[in-house]
Amino acid sequence: MSNTCNRMVGGYTLAGDTLTLSPMASTMMACADPKLMALDQEAAKRLEGSVAFTHVDDTLTLATASGDVLVFQGEPTAETRYGGKGETVFLEIASQAKPCSHPLIPDQQCLQVRELKYDDKGIKTGTEGAFENFYGSIGGYTHEAGVRNVLRVKRYTISNPPADGSALAYELDMVVESETRP
Repeated sequence: MSNTCNRMVGGYTLAGDTLTLSPMASTMMACADPKLMALDQEAAKRLEGSVAFTHVDDTLTLATASGDVLVFQGEPTAETRYGGKGETVFLEIASQAKPCSHPLIPDQQCLQVRELKYDDKGIKTGTEGAFENFYGSIGGYTHEAGVRNVLRVKRYTISNPPADGSALAYELDMVVESETRP
């Protein structure tokens, strides 16, 4: 389970409409807001023991013996949305976006992106190409002017793209490197 700041995992057994959860294990990241850390701990406490559950479409509702009702809304993963595992690629994002022409969007600014290659040991290979306009978006990534990033992303092929859209979708996997530049 991914919650406010940390990730929690735990075992469970299912009997009828009762779900019995084992004590949760959690990462111990320092949350930016102490209230979020407290919320993490409280959620873990409430998710121990036996709870009644209902599952309708992508909503899971848990009712604890103490009367708490917890509602979880599922979200499809990128693999589900795009129908496959995707390809892992590395993109370098320049520190500044640049104007790029688009007939429907005046004053369009495009990220400047180039693909990087790494070998199986994580060593950069090949030569870096020129930066190119990137007209799309990268799910989970927000560009900050003045910051150059190297991202590991999953690239998915969209089976039926819109007529004015890309046939590729990108989702952030992790930020590999960041550097502040003027």
